[in-house]
Amino acid sequence: MVASSFWFWDKPSWGEAELWALAFLLIPSFFLRRGGSRFIAGLILGKDNRWSTSKASVALWTYAVLFAFIAILLHTRGQGLNDIELSDQYLLLLGIPSAAAVGAAGITQSKISAGTLVKPPAPSPPNALEGIGQLVSDDNGNADLLDAQYFAFSLLLLAYFLLQFLTAESTTLPTLPGTLVGLSGVSAVSYLAKKGLQTNP
Repeated sequence: MVASSFWFWDKPSWGEAELWALAFLLIPSFFLRRGGSRFIAGLILGKDNRWSTSKASVALWTYAVLFAFIAILLHTRGQGLNDIELSDQYLLLLGIPSAAAVGAAGITQSKISAGTLVKPPAPSPPNALEGIGQLVSDDNGNADLLDAQYFAFSLLLLAYFLLQFLTAESTTLPTLPGTLVGLSGVSAVSYLAKKGLQTNP
């Protein structure tokens, strides 16, 4: 028999609230589709039918922060949301990947229109394994240092955030290491600069 405290309307424990938050985020994303792909995969799929490194960073951080907010909402019945203060770190972490994604898309599209860049679309969206490989490689499938650097620092910082949030059981979002935040910002700028220099007429 399932204890009544398990249900989210009975103020679940932190662990139960986190499980509910994960279910609320992943179940709809699994069943919904976007562009012929699962919703999550569709969010990070570029116009060329390849997974986008910048879009993946935006999606991962958006889901991570939403996960924390939903868990706090369920555990505290909404009261804990009044205690949340988004520091400049989180504004940067949500803003920098978004700016990189928009900037990269704009640069690529302008180069395609000018004829200085050709990006033939892949015949079909990738499967999960192929998509992960595309996050750290160029359009030809070769490993790309700046893509890999940008994505690796994003993952490292994301892992720190989730580990601290899951273990702290607090309505206060964890303070992130300034060094990692800085490295993530620098790698995003380098990634965007690479897009500006990329040509293959």
